[in-house]
Amino acid sequence: MAPDAVKGSVEAGLEALCRTAGLEGAATLEAGAEGTIVVTHRFGGDFAPVAAEARALLARDAVGFASATDGRAVLACPWEGRLTGGRRGGLVLWRTPNGARWTAADRLFGAGVAALIGVMARQGATEPGLDALTGVPNRLYFLAEVDRHIGRLDRDGQAGTMMVVDLDQLRRVNALFGRAAGDRMLIRIAGLLRAMVRPGDIVGRVDGDAFAVWTGGMDHMTAAERAENLVRRRIAMDDRAEEEEPGRRQTLSIGIAERSFGMADDARGLLRRARIAADAAGEAGGDGWRVALA
Repeated sequence: MAPDAVKGSVEAGLEALCRTAGLEGAATLEAGAEGTIVVTHRFGGDFAPVAAEARALLARDAVGFASATDGRAVLACPWEGRLTGGRRGGLVLWRTPNGARWTAADRLFGAGVAALIGVMARQGATEPGLDALTGVPNRLYFLAEVDRHIGRLDRDGQAGTMMVVDLDQLRRVNALFGRAAGDRMLIRIAGLLRAMVRPGDIVGRVDGDAFAVWTGGMDHMTAAERAENLVRRRIAMDDRAEEEEPGRRQTLSIGIAERSFGMADDARGLLRRARIAADAAGEAGGDGWRVALA
């Protein structure tokens, strides 16, 4: 990806994050010699009031939060790994003075978003197998990883579940508000999915308007509970975003396909079944889920 495209993708991600999470500002940065900090991408408020706290938090090399002298709540999420030359870098989020404090759930969400934006900011979104816009695995890489996981689950005698998440309104948003608005929507949903999965799960972008999630050791009933929670979180997220971007609400249609131990389905077969179920959920009005028949 060209440098200008990388810059645009990162800043679109920061903008979507600020708008949906009610932040004053967000920035990616690098820490250089003698404690200096270079802001590489930013959206929202001035970084200067939180620079000292950001420097101290990044020095710990772990997700953490602090309060600036003027009452701004600062959350820092270092990248998973150092930059070229061993330099530190990360994602810093901050709220307005005397705004809400950060919670443990915020830390998990911030770490998930940092993993997404970090891929684009730190590697230029060019790592083989990753979707250039969202930083999650692309279709081919996702399916290959799922097949690898299926082999391990078969050895252990366990089930697994494929979930397809279809963005129903993406084409309408692109047509009415432009591609950048659609890109922000994709980045927002990718971040939401990454924030809700377990470390061993896989999130991939499998189509222009669809993501898929693979969860090992999970049956369709548990996956349905997760789908219901995803819809609730999407609604809450869009309620906050609606004030900033009226008319750009996004419904989700979710399809679930379980692979019980001993079934012959590979990753592509599961994806096909889950996509059919997602289409059925969309035909029913969206913001719902369906389980595929075996």
